[in-house]
This record gives sequence, C-alpha cells and structure tokens, in this order.
Amino acid sequence: MAAMMYGFSILTCLSSAVSEPGGLGLGTLGLPPEPPRKMCEQGGFTRFAHADIEHPVNAFCEVRP
Repeated sequence: MAAMMYGFSILTCLSSAVSEPGGLGLGTLGLPPEPPRKMCEQGGFTRFAHADIEHPVNAFCEVRP
C-alpha cells in the first residue's frame, strides 16, 4: 500500500505542486521539519510540533493557532 501511495504522490501531488507559479514541490519522502514549520508560521499559526504517533509511512504534526 505504501508503494502505491508513494506512486500516486509522485504522479499527482508533486507534479501538481510544481505546476503552480512558485510551487514548492517539497517532495514525498524525508521532508525535514523546517519547511512545514515555516509554512505554518506564514499561515498565522504559532505552535508546531511533531505528534508522538508511530506510523510506518506518515508523519503527523500538531499545528495550533
């Protein structure tokens, strides 16, 4: 299932992101915590933390106003 989700992400999410002017195209694997933290701060959120949830494929973050 993870391989299929990765493939969909490459074909749809990533290509859609880079098709927009200024699209970030952050990729699908190994995203360091700083880019999403900066995006959340720019969106007006003040708290960002990685949630303590073990998952083999996804990383979960907690974002609050």
